[in-house]
Amino acid sequence: MAPELIARKPASIQSDVYSLGVLLYQLIVGDLLRPITTDWSKDLDNSGLREDLARCTARNPNERFASASELANNLRALEKRQTERALQEALRRAEEEARQRQMVEEHNRQLEAAYAKVSETVTRLQLQRAEELFAAGDSDTALAYLARLLRKDPNNRVAAARLLSDLGLREIAFPITPPLQHKDQVHSAEFSPDGQSIVTASGDRTARVWDARMAEPKILLLRHQEGGGFAQFSPDGRCIATASTDKTVRIYEARTGRLVSGPFHDEEYPVSVLFSPDSERVVVARTAFFPSGHARVWDVKSGQPITPPLKHLGGLSSAVFSPDGRGVLMASWDFTAQLWDAQTGAPIGPPLSHENLSVWAARFSPAGQRIVTGCGKSANV
Repeated sequence: MAPELIARKPASIQSDVYSLGVLLYQLIVGDLLRPITTDWSKDLDNSGLREDLARCTARNPNERFASASELANNLRALEKRQTERALQEALRRAEEEARQRQMVEEHNRQLEAAYAKVSETVTRLQLQRAEELFAAGDSDTALAYLARLLRKDPNNRVAAARLLSDLGLREIAFPITPPLQHKDQVHSAEFSPDGQSIVTASGDRTARVWDARMAEPKILLLRHQEGGGFAQFSPDGRCIATASTDKTVRIYEARTGRLVSGPFHDEEYPVSVLFSPDSERVVVARTAFFPSGHARVWDVKSGQPITPPLKHLGGLSSAVFSPDGRGVLMASWDFTAQLWDAQTGAPIGPPLSHENLSVWAARFSPAGQRIVTGCGKSANV
């Protein structure tokens, strides 16, 4: 707690900055229960962090950062500040030595030597830091360090060799087509079963089918009233199901874009739409903002419901067909997973209960003989 609050003075932004400083100290030392004492600075090796924390926890509120944003900007610039400070200190020493000799040429040589030494030191430290990151498994950040070194000094053979060595061990993916462009965020993208087409769904209220090789649009599917949602090919690749936050689901012919059936409308939002293995049915899982949800099996061609609503007491995470298409497995926030008959809508067996844990995923084994559920920090078979 900030000293002024202990003295029963009004709270201020600087009081919050003091609390942020205490939290930052606890995060750095890895102990969220440790209080900040008068000798806290001995726990920090980084002089820049010591300065920032000292300013955060100054007894006089006027000496603290003016806002959390100012503190954040200082922390982002920490590495740059340290490099600049090291360079400034080295240059100061070099200038002082040059003044002592009172010779301009010697002065310039000393400055150049000092600058070169600092650059070499910084480079060595950065190379050392990159190696530490490689050893810790954070190769992406390590590669960023090496790339930064090479931008500053393209002739740095050590950095170049280390960079090429790591890249040679990677399988790097490169884009092979231009972007498949929508006018708003893309919420889902999926290949067709034969890999020749891609279907995308976007916040611009459309779903589009693209040529996967040429990245050219093939079909613009009918617009939904709202954006968001997702689109999915049927297992046989002949149909596409689209869902939207306008609470509708539609089925289209993948080759022509012709509407096959739908819209399937409901008062709750679709969270998943999955085809049956034979591509003749879809199961639509829906969830409202309040804790309830249901799923329903629909006939793709007629657009008619096959089952009544398969209801849970909580919202739904997913609904999937069994490998033989005879059952539907649903995962719910009501702490259960339930297997249902995909033809009659009757429950098959009792619910699979989980102790006060929402079930976020439920899937069949390939043969359909076992079920795995995911909840909390564990999965259960």
